[in-house]
Parts: sequence; C-alpha cells; structure tokens
Amino acid sequence: MKLTYITAGNLPSRWTHTIQVVKMAQAFQQIGQDVDLVTTCSLRDWNKDISADIWEHYGISTSFKLTRFPLRRLIQKEIKRSLGRFSYGYFAALYAKYKSADLVFARNYLAPYWSSRIGIPTIAETHGDPDENYQKKRLYKATKMNSFRALVTISEILAEKYTKAGVPENKIIVEQDGVDFSMFSTIREQDVLKLRKTLLNRRKAIALYAGHLYDYKGIPIILEVARILHDVSFILVGGWDTDIRRVESMIAESGLGNIRLIGFVPNNKVPVYLKASDILLLPNSGKHHQASTTSPLKLFEYMAAGRPIVASAISNIVSVLSHERNACLYDTDDMKGLVSSIKSLLINKKKASELAQQAQTDAKKYDWRQRCKRILDFAGF
Repeated sequence: MKLTYITAGNLPSRWTHTIQVVKMAQAFQQIGQDVDLVTTCSLRDWNKDISADIWEHYGISTSFKLTRFPLRRLIQKEIKRSLGRFSYGYFAALYAKYKSADLVFARNYLAPYWSSRIGIPTIAETHGDPDENYQKKRLYKATKMNSFRALVTISEILAEKYTKAGVPENKIIVEQDGVDFSMFSTIREQDVLKLRKTLLNRRKAIALYAGHLYDYKGIPIILEVARILHDVSFILVGGWDTDIRRVESMIAESGLGNIRLIGFVPNNKVPVYLKASDILLLPNSGKHHQASTTSPLKLFEYMAAGRPIVASAISNIVSVLSHERNACLYDTDDMKGLVSSIKSLLINKKKASELAQQAQTDAKKYDWRQRCKRILDFAGF
C-alpha cells in the first residue's frame, strides 16, 4: 500500500514531535507499507540530499522515501493567517493524489481536510487540545467525511475532548507514543561503562533526566532534590540553548556541584545515556495545562532501557506505569516523595532491578510497529 505521511516539520530538528513522526514512518515501512514522508524545507536547502543525516540523527535502521517541499514560508504564513486552499496541507494532499496514494497519514491539521475531500482514505494524528483555531476546525470537518478513517490521540482525556468538539466517537483511537527497540540492541557494554565512569564523577549513583528543560517538565524539583542527595550525580540530557543557559544560572546560584547539563543529544545517542544510569527520572509537574494528556516519548525509551524509573503520578503516565510493579511513582510536585523514591531504589537494588525488568517487558506493547498495526486495523486496512 502506498502511504503518504504528511507533516509540516523541518527535518532534522530538535523538536520532540519530529522523532515521533520519523519513527512512525519507519515503522509503517517495516510492516510492509510503501512510505513517502512529505515535509518542508527552506528554498536554500531544497536541492540538498540530507536523507543520510536524517537517518543518523534519528537512529533510523529502515529507510523510506523522503519528499521535501520548499514551503517553510508558507507554513509561517499559515500560523498567522487563516489559509485554506493556498496552504501547505492543500499542496501536500494534491501531491498525494498525484502519486496515487492509497492512504494519507497526517500529523497536520489542514492536509486531512483536503485529502479526505479529494477522496483519499485518511488518518490524522493530533497531540494538542481541540480549540476554535481555523486549522482545527478544518480537521473537525474532515472527520465527518467518508474518506476520513481515523483520528489518533494519545490519551483518553484528549479523545473525550475531541468527541465534544464534534469528532465522531467511532473514528477516534487512543494510542500512547512508542519506542524503537532497535536503538537499544546495538549498544556496546564498553561504551556504557565508559560513559558511566564519566557521569558518576566520584559519586555513588546516577539519576538521569532526558528531555527539554522546561520548568513544567520538573527541572526545578530535580534541583531541589540534588541539594539533599549529595552522593547522587544528577544528569540532565537535552534542552534548547536558552533553557540550558537558564538552568546553568540556577545551578550556579544554588552552588550545586552534583548536577551536570549534557545539552542536546541526537535521538540515536540517547539510549547509551539511559543505560549508563542507575535511575531514570520523569518528574513532570501537574501544573501544566497538558499534564493530564502528555505521552512522553522518553517514558517508553526509559522502559526499553531496562533501568528503574521514578515518575510523578500524573494521569496519563499512570495508565502506563504502576507503582511497585514497573516503576516507583510519587505524588506529583512532591519533592519529599521524589527524594524518598530515589533513596528506596538505591537501597533496594533487587526491587529496582525487578521494576526495571518488568517495565522493559511492558514496553514491547509500545513498539512503534505494533502501534502502526493497531491504527491500520482500526481504520480498516
């Protein structure tokens, strides 16, 4: 089946959602679909063949076709204006029609409207809340067309919100994000041990967080915990340059010597950092408006890494992790609870190992290929 996957993302990118897009495209290819990932670029970069860079950046083991249109400026105008027929989504849908696509899968709001309208079977995925934005209104209209097969969301709460926005309930499927196990199968033990020695920095254990350094991701609470657990080396992997500088200032003001910022690491390099750690931290705050609907990619990578996880008990995380079964959960935004959880896992290494092994087993359900199969089956393919 010819599958045209439409996204507005500029690849490669540090935006987390681009990881999800590229991994899904790879997974569709791996289960037998003929995938053409359609994305954008600047006119300056249009003639550059960067596919090898993209495969390396995202750790792609199975390649697929990559089509890039020099329409970045059009995307920028879409954000500011209510563009319809002269939108990137419109041109991308026409391209799918020209290529005789059997299915359009879109991580975009306007493309599903046009692909459905011109009669191409369509599946769309959204991780954002529904609202009255012009582009999302077009998505709502698309879901009522016969050609539209499914809307993929990442939480039951989001599914309920889209139903209230007018999306037919029988066209909504809830699928958490996933993980690419192949990235963990090629890790060399000597590389893990070498990195671990560097990260320990003469301390007893490593507690690692991977992801953006926004406050609502739990960075302030990690700094608070670091003041108490002096023997633990806290490692922060990821972040935009501006956020790295901000957190560096916070660390300097606090005089903390047991926190290290690694900065941005390409997705294909993240697994070795996870494997080199004693504990993986997922301290999301409950104070963010998307706290109840987030499905963090790092959660599933944590699980696949086979290292014990300490996570805040926000609603969508507890649908994946269970306290003392496959993780150690604590009350959201409770600094003392986080300290206690880390201490308990460092003391009871047998329990920590059991939780990590169970999480690794549970992660198999979230393999990207399984996710793709479930979505196609739901949509009738």
